[in-house]
Amino acid sequence: MILDMKLKIAIDCRHIQYYNEGITRSTLNLISLLRNDFEFHALLSNRRIPVPELEQYPEVTLHYLGPSSSKLDWLWENYSLVKLLSALKPDIYHAPCTIGLPIKKIPGIRYIVTIHDLIIKYFPTSYPFLGRLKWHIGIRIDFWRADGIITVSQYTKELLCKQYKVLPENIHVVPNAIATVFSDRRKEKEAIEQIKMRFGIPSDYIMYHGGFRPYKNVSKV
Repeated sequence: MILDMKLKIAIDCRHIQYYNEGITRSTLNLISLLRNDFEFHALLSNRRIPVPELEQYPEVTLHYLGPSSSKLDWLWENYSLVKLLSALKPDIYHAPCTIGLPIKKIPGIRYIVTIHDLIIKYFPTSYPFLGRLKWHIGIRIDFWRADGIITVSQYTKELLCKQYKVLPENIHVVPNAIATVFSDRRKEKEAIEQIKMRFGIPSDYIMYHGGFRPYKNVSKV
């Protein structure tokens, strides 16, 4: 008899509680697309912050590990997270937000990290000192503990290989997950035409949906 055993994946979802930016949307899209194929465990910190985007999926198990303050991330990663992973024993732990791997390596669990970019390295003044410090230490832990590294572009892969001497074969380029609404080209064209009619746009246009931090260079568009 062959048992239908789904791969068990624990995924760091703390950023969903605190930010509504590209990485958050990509993580939610990833879970939405794969939730029926894998056993997902979403790892959160603050129970008082609702996550309706995840709560709508009965297939996804939510775990609130604390602490309630995002300033205590390291306590989360190296105590609460390690304790839960040791008990949960997932096949994979995925940190989709560039850093978030614990220092302790738990046998039998493969650590996967997605490194989106090196913005903090090249635009340090865009982030506070403690945020930069945590990032620089965290990315070193990534290279030390990760069984697999994902990045979302060939350009970032090349930067990682150049700046941190990571072997190219250890990095896999996987674009950000997108919502299913964008996978139907016919519906996409219809939506574009509706937007152009609604706002009276006569020709092609660029729609930007993101933040306005200096490094994004939005003023040059």
